Amino acid sequence: MPLVKTDSKRKSKEHKKVIFNGVHEALVELIKILDYDRFQIIYEHGEDNFNIHQKKTD
Repeated sequence: MPLVKTDSKRKSKEHKKVIFNGVHEALVELIKILDYDRFQIIYEHGEDNFNIHQKKTD
């Protein structure tokens, strides 16, 4: 069972569901994990925890 840890700016519940499902679909397709083998964590951070150049995209 792979553990997927994702760091993100605070997002809506719906946005997090899209991230979870996209990552899971990629793992199922690329490394052939079982569909029910899902263990993911999103660590959320406020805007003040990011130091990103203005020309970078979110």
